[in-house]
Amino acid sequence: MKLLYLLLLSCFVCSCSHSVRNNDKLMGIQLDFDLSAVTDDSLFLSEFVSEAKQIPLKLPDGEVIGEVGQVFFTSSEIFVVDRRLNMVFRFDEDGNWLSSLNKLGEGPDEYLVITNFWVADSTMYIYDKRMQKINLYTCDGKYIRNIKCQYRCSDIAMTDAGSFLCLTPDFIFNNPMGVWMMDADGNYQKTLLDYEEKYPVIFNYWKYIYRNSSEELSVYSPISNTSYRYDHDSLSVNWRIGLKQATLQAYKGLSSSMDIKGDCFIPVCWLDATNYLFLIWGNIRGDEPAYTLYNKKDNQVKISKNLSVDVQGMAELGSPVVTNLSDCFVPSIPYYGSYILQEYRLR
Repeated sequence: MKLLYLLLLSCFVCSCSHSVRNNDKLMGIQLDFDLSAVTDDSLFLSEFVSEAKQIPLKLPDGEVIGEVGQVFFTSSEIFVVDRRLNMVFRFDEDGNWLSSLNKLGEGPDEYLVITNFWVADSTMYIYDKRMQKINLYTCDGKYIRNIKCQYRCSDIAMTDAGSFLCLTPDFIFNNPMGVWMMDADGNYQKTLLDYEEKYPVIFNYWKYIYRNSSEELSVYSPISNTSYRYDHDSLSVNWRIGLKQATLQAYKGLSSSMDIKGDCFIPVCWLDATNYLFLIWGNIRGDEPAYTLYNKKDNQVKISKNLSVDVQGMAELGSPVVTNLSDCFVPSIPYYGSYILQEYRLR
């Protein structure tokens, strides 16, 4: 489990007593954790996973995957973003290689970094924060066009209407800070959630904007540990987590995480599934991880320092990666220059 966590972020050893309050739809679910007591010696995957399978990614000679950062599934294909090499690998549903996209550069059809990636209507979208644009390609890698963005963001997702939901948690001069909207042409529209105060930002590789088990577009605010549901240019609370221990909110006014001198607990991975909310928690001071599992059906929370693999056919758990699959947990394991994807279906 230590390898799994180190590939995400530095973490801590903790656990919690808790309370759960089901408020109205506007306020969402309030989860109050005290990360100081263990409820279970270990969480077992079989408690919330119904089935699992592995997909070995098969590459042609000479191709390697440096590090899996994001995986996007369509009905018949798998797209793997290599965050180390800034490439996109395309496979069929069985993991057989189809094509690769490698367009590093500063030209109109190129990018410097893959900040975010998704596929819609047989088109690949690559958002490049450094070049402040979105490049569009066919699924086999042919350049279509780009969208110049008026402002920068740390995470972005396309709405069903074709506009973009954006998150900028860090201070950038003359740039919206918080959750805001951008139109289909890359122009700023309006701010939905304004971060009026400056907080240090701790970046990890997990997506802050995601679709939950109901396929609703949601955005997680790392400042308030709150998940918001997006609906027609407005936000309402899905769930909110209150920790007794220090979070980013305790460090208002600091501009850099390097200025944080004490503990600071953040979720480095979360799955907002139909029946469960699963999170891996970390402390920036680099302690061991803690795992929390909230059962939405019976309002029960389990906390442990350990996560045990007891699902048939699975010997180890890889490093969790961001995917577009709902009710599914997808880690990856390096394997001779490529990777094996593990697909755990939640109950």
